[in-house]
Amino acid sequence: MIYLAVEPEFVRREMKGLFEDITILGNKELSPEEAFYYAAAIHLRFAQIHPFADGNGRVVRLLEKWFLASHIGEMAWLIPSEEHYWNNRQAYYENINLGVNYYELEYDKCLPFLVMLVKAMEMR
Repeated sequence: MIYLAVEPEFVRREMKGLFEDITILGNKELSPEEAFYYAAAIHLRFAQIHPFADGNGRVVRLLEKWFLASHIGEMAWLIPSEEHYWNNRQAYYENINLGVNYYELEYDKCLPFLVMLVKAMEMR
């Protein structure tokens, strides 16, 4: 699959917007459900921006886990989300694929991806 990410000259702007949103969310008290939702949404958004030539997945999984831990505590580090994504990588790639062009992504189809993080808890 070929995905046309945001152009390199716009990566800084898109990442700045993402981290501004993360900062706003970081200052709010979120319910566990909201924390899972936003952690998965951050994962999805970062992956769609695709700021690096390599390593986007590793970075975004750490960012997702850090965000979750900052809202639900240390137990977030015990959720086997990385293993779940790996064991279900075909579904992961299908679910994260919201289109082939950054500017034409269909976010109304994102629910299957957002649910994957919650499903990782079933492995515990």
